Amino acid sequence: MKRTLLWSALLLAGSLVSFLAFFSEFDSFRVSLARISKAAEQAAPSDASCVQCHEGIEPIHPETVQLSCVDCHGGDGTQKEMAKAHVQPRQKIFASSANPKSNYAAINFESPEFIRFMNPSDLRVAEQVCGDCHGDIVKAVKTSIMSLNPLVPGAGLYNNGVHPWKIPFYG
Repeated sequence: MKRTLLWSALLLAGSLVSFLAFFSEFDSFRVSLARISKAAEQAAPSDASCVQCHEGIEPIHPETVQLSCVDCHGGDGTQKEMAKAHVQPRQKIFASSANPKSNYAAINFESPEFIRFMNPSDLRVAEQVCGDCHGDIVKAVKTSIMSLNPLVPGAGLYNNGVHPWKIPFYG
């Protein structure tokens, strides 16, 4: 029992350290988003090069809301070369536009800009990307049980007697 508690405490401490180190990057990301917002007011970003390569992409917002691909995904919609238009990953596993096999937690070591590029609705960047218009929705999703993934399988495991702890460790 003591060994299990020790491992649980070490896992929790390691997770906390990783969490704090990862989110320290987001302070600079928020500052850069503020700069991007000011630049966007002066000149709206273009998605001309986005739609040349990504033909057939359906609009995400109704016609009454004028957003370009760059508004949500970041990158540079004025560039013709893919490497210059796309936000580049830190790791080779994301070098292709296809979703990599067995990426597991690799995305956690990418920059906030790349996470935004891959998935603007990722809860780590959604507040900065969608929060101006959808702030209440982003806050509600962040506190829902589905965003706190360990609670879902943890509750099932505890309720079915698989493990004796109410604190979830799985997920």
